[in-house]
Amino acid sequence: MLQSVEKLNKTCVLKFTRDKIFLIVSKIELTELQVWGQVAINLLFEDFIIESANNNEIWLEVRTDQIIRVLKSAQSAIDVYCKLTKKTGLPSLSFNIKSIFRGDNPVLLVQDIPIRVLNMYHISEYKEPMVPQPHVHILMPPLVSVRTIIDRMKSMSNYLTISANYNGEFTLKIETESVSVETYFKDLICPELNQNENSQSQQERPKEQFSGCQISIIDFEKFVHSYVINPSSVICSIIENFAVVFYVYVRNDMSLMDYDQETRQFGALTYYIPAIIA
Repeated sequence: MLQSVEKLNKTCVLKFTRDKIFLIVSKIELTELQVWGQVAINLLFEDFIIESANNNEIWLEVRTDQIIRVLKSAQSAIDVYCKLTKKTGLPSLSFNIKSIFRGDNPVLLVQDIPIRVLNMYHISEYKEPMVPQPHVHILMPPLVSVRTIIDRMKSMSNYLTISANYNGEFTLKIETESVSVETYFKDLICPELNQNENSQSQQERPKEQFSGCQISIIDFEKFVHSYVINPSSVICSIIENFAVVFYVYVRNDMSLMDYDQETRQFGALTYYIPAIIA
């Protein structure tokens, strides 16, 4: 998950609770794009203890490249122990990484990452965007294919219009005074979401009617970079003239038909890209 947001910002926020870890990337320079992710604690840790005066929540700001570098060094480890501590009076995340070297000899590597512990004032600055019910939601085509298309489109326009309908059709379009380019996908899946209001909207809306939204093509390109984590599936939710929201799932055993958009019980990254009104 961290690899997918590495290029968005130099820092990210990790929110630790008793049952989940949240990944937050906002305040990105020159954009209103935000990324909010979460994963269950039991998917990452065998044992986990957290205590704080803030409802047993701990918010940390870390350099994305530093924590990725540490986690990469722990990929072949047999045991990893992580704790919040202080080094020379400054807060840090300390990783004790135990590996087996040549001749079955155990090796212990200790790496410390400087961090910033966020207080209540700074925590209040982070609020996940609230969006209306989507007009349409659709399962995205493979992001690797989309990436190739966007690499060509971004040299021709700064804006991208995304459209879809409940007939399984999905389009990416750029249009300027000198050029108009559109890519069309068909036979995609429109998964059921456990939302009564959305189900009613889907039933009342003609399947062939498209809903669209114009967004920054650079923001969309940043979202497409999430292909690096090889997501099991990606859902695109379009709110006309308001925003496009992408749900990037990182687990292979999730059921799209049982997905609850409010509880988000599966590990996922959510990309919020606001509309650009011409």
